Amino acid sequence: MRRLLFRAATVLSLTGLTAIVGCSGDQEVDLMPVHPVVGVLTYQGDPMSRAVIIYHPESKSVVGGTVTARGVADENGRYQLTSFTKDDGAPAGNYKVTIYWPEPGPEEADPLPPDRLKGVYAKEKTPKLDAEVSEGENTIDFKLP
Repeated sequence: MRRLLFRAATVLSLTGLTAIVGCSGDQEVDLMPVHPVVGVLTYQGDPMSRAVIIYHPESKSVVGGTVTARGVADENGRYQLTSFTKDDGAPAGNYKVTIYWPEPGPEEADPLPPDRLKGVYAKEKTPKLDAEVSEGENTIDFKLP
């Protein structure tokens, strides 16, 4: 499952999963503040189990790079975003959102399974979804038609 999710996130995000700039040697990494983001992904009222969701910032979030936040929906369609460490959330700001929902099949499928949504919501250059992450806790659901 991890291999599939890593590959899906790589395909959906040309900017990389996470860029942290300015850490070298024994410098301490100064991460920007993140805020918890949870939500539920549904398609025609049904949970989108195993869907990969990626938040792409509309502006640069880290000097010289960007911070993308990502999550994977569980069997109930519930996701939690990760930016730096597992389930930590995302920096406050506006995001374009992409979703890739793999066809059912083996978790270690090779090549990457087709997208049940036929790529409609997976295009980073022409995203159809957006979200705003505020300071504090955030619940952001996506109900796809």
